[in-house]
Amino acid sequence: MDIKILLGVENEKEIYWRPDKEKNPHMLITGFSGTGKTNLLKSIIFELSKFQIPCVIIDFDEEFLEFSNIIFDMKNLSINPLESRNNIPLNITAEVSSIFRDLYHLGDQQTAMLIKAIEKSYTDKGIDMKTFSNETNFPDFSDVQKNLMKMENDDNGDRTNIAKLMNKLDFLFKIGIFSGRTTIPYEEIMKTTTIFELKYLPTNDIRIIVSEFFLSKLWHHVSQLNKSKEIILYCIIDESYNITYKGSPLEFLLRGLRKYGIGIILASQNMSDFRDVVSNIGIVVSFQHRSDIEAKTVAKEINVDPEDIRNLTDIGSAFVKFASETSARKVQIKEYSERLK
Repeated sequence: MDIKILLGVENEKEIYWRPDKEKNPHMLITGFSGTGKTNLLKSIIFELSKFQIPCVIIDFDEEFLEFSNIIFDMKNLSINPLESRNNIPLNITAEVSSIFRDLYHLGDQQTAMLIKAIEKSYTDKGIDMKTFSNETNFPDFSDVQKNLMKMENDDNGDRTNIAKLMNKLDFLFKIGIFSGRTTIPYEEIMKTTTIFELKYLPTNDIRIIVSEFFLSKLWHHVSQLNKSKEIILYCIIDESYNITYKGSPLEFLLRGLRKYGIGIILASQNMSDFRDVVSNIGIVVSFQHRSDIEAKTVAKEINVDPEDIRNLTDIGSAFVKFASETSARKVQIKEYSERLK
């Protein structure tokens, strides 16, 4: 399939993004608030629909509700990070504990306690830590909570550190989003545009960690499918600075998902959020940056003058840098409202 997504015009010439012709299908959109990022995201979702390419939209702020009749409120769903038949529990434990460590800034002792509680949750179910399991009765975070409570009441336990760890994870345990089987219909979201609404989760840390495990589960689902040279799905993450913290698995997902025909579109105000992943991006679109630091960061990545980034004063005016081209183009992005006519 020859996918051609109209971005806008450069000197009256229409400029198209052809994701299946780039080194990878991923896109990064950056720029100061109000310069056109959301308009471009909506335009791309609209254009992808013409090619019957569905999108899964991780929505932090109810920006994209118009695009789907299937809207999942994440506070009513559950994800079990400990549930997987194509990975061994030892690896799952390492992945899960590292995400919690980096996001919640856990110390070595607290991380070790979390690992111990997760491992005990597996062994309590009779699951070997070093082998693949066909079990259907995987542990979940209600089991982890119970084991942490047992450790806290143990006379030989480090009650102070366990109490601090339990306090950090308190809201997570209360809402129960990781306590139960995974109820996200991954097969369904591969077929039609869906929105996962995060706005009404209680804290931003929980929104971030839910989005992380959502993506991780998506990876585990698609890795059981055949690899694909054709693009079959786009995952769109607005306000994606939320998942670019140090240690985030985003870089791995950018490298891994493209093998299965899944592209990721990231949008955030600051280019500096993406220094660790930009090498895995096929196209960068930069709207205006007023900050000298951000303008210089963008300019270095797309090979333009920082002053030119600061001077993108017209709404919808952006520099577009394709990985397949040596120079960035200055493009006037076509308005989403105009595409609807």
